[in-house]
Amino acid sequence: MKQESRDFSRGRFNRDSLEEVKDYVHSASKADWAGYFYQYTNRLAHLYFLREKLGADAYLVFVYFVGDAAMHGPRSRDEWESALTVMKRYLGIDKKHRLSKYMLDVFVDVRDSIYHSAI
Repeated sequence: MKQESRDFSRGRFNRDSLEEVKDYVHSASKADWAGYFYQYTNRLAHLYFLREKLGADAYLVFVYFVGDAAMHGPRSRDEWESALTVMKRYLGIDKKHRLSKYMLDVFVDVRDSIYHSAI
């Protein structure tokens, strides 16, 4: 097993591993994928590893919470989508890339939740 595969299988997404994923999704960005948006790129790396290295029928679901005043988070789906657009442009990720059909964004408005109604 190659070293990079061992790194992927152990969850150690070093810079070389992230560069491999970056190349796979055709990102031309000079951004450091191990930097500011590492949580996002790390999840992409996991999806890549599961699908491309292990052949698993894996999908990635991002859950974004809207209207959480206690966390001072985005108040609308539009705010979230604007922030995600900025992040993806910075990372050089197009809307449609080799992993995008296995990814889903879900926006949950916590103001509509039962939990929120009880408070």
